[in-house]
Amino acid sequence: MRKQPMTALQRWRSLAGKPAQHYGTMMCDAGVCEPVEGRVAVLPETAKAYFDSLWAAQSADAWSNLSRRQRDFEQAERARGQRPNGSGYAARLSTLYKEDLAQRAGTIAEILKKVHRDFDCPLDEGVSEQLREWGTVALANARDGLEGAYMRHLQRYGLQDIRPIGLEHAYACGQATVANVPARQLWEQRNVPGKQPRRLTTEVPVTVINTFNNTINNSGTIGAVQTGPGATANVQQQWVQGDSSELQGALAALRDALEASQDMPLEARREFVDNIDSAVEELQRERPDTTRLLGWLGAIGAAVETIANVQPAYEAVKALAQALGIPLP
Repeated sequence: MRKQPMTALQRWRSLAGKPAQHYGTMMCDAGVCEPVEGRVAVLPETAKAYFDSLWAAQSADAWSNLSRRQRDFEQAERARGQRPNGSGYAARLSTLYKEDLAQRAGTIAEILKKVHRDFDCPLDEGVSEQLREWGTVALANARDGLEGAYMRHLQRYGLQDIRPIGLEHAYACGQATVANVPARQLWEQRNVPGKQPRRLTTEVPVTVINTFNNTINNSGTIGAVQTGPGATANVQQQWVQGDSSELQGALAALRDALEASQDMPLEARREFVDNIDSAVEELQRERPDTTRLLGWLGAIGAAVETIANVQPAYEAVKALAQALGIPLP
């Protein structure tokens, strides 16, 4: 019998090495878990890393698509005898950017829904706020990136300080999409009988084991659930152990390769460079966290696998990361 391929979430859980479950006292039945009434359920840090990875990959695709659409736009303008100058050109170009932002808002909302489903559909109001916050930050970064890219493009033609018309309106509509689409899914799961999670019957305590022999204040970033009456689940917070100086050097080389590459859209390169900078900063901490590093670096491999002048630098990062227990894809 052929082995079934792993889903995206299964791959991410295996990479992160952490259970994607809730914390504290749970009610569980057949692997479906919810918090006991009165407790706050917060999606774990692996869920945020999973969201970041999915959105980073989609964002890179969005930049590539925008770059293609902009080239087509420029060709159509030249075919009509239009020159890239003046407010008319700027207004026509801005349509691409506001449409792109609307598409990104829809993508962010769908990713939030997927993360919520894949992490067992907790229904607490705190989860709604958490998803909204993740989506809001991602959309704001997308808006800022698009506005900057638009203005820099116009500066090539001597058009200074012109902002894309309609982008703020698209951003406001996008905020509503990011907030309302996941919230509607949670509302349906709470109130529509056919979409509600199964009722839970067994209360399961969770035991957290600290492998570093000192206190961990569990504020919702680590945890596990083991189903079955009286069962306990053990969880280990994963820190990077060992000297990371070589990995930091390899990340610096990857950063240089990305900045020099012409085979990736500028804004996508900037996003990945920012992620590398965040990863280096994390590695310089006393106890770098594997999940955060996976969140920043996990999407780069897929994005650069076809870019010949960047792939060797990424493979060096991957090998050094795996030696330190950071399983990059």
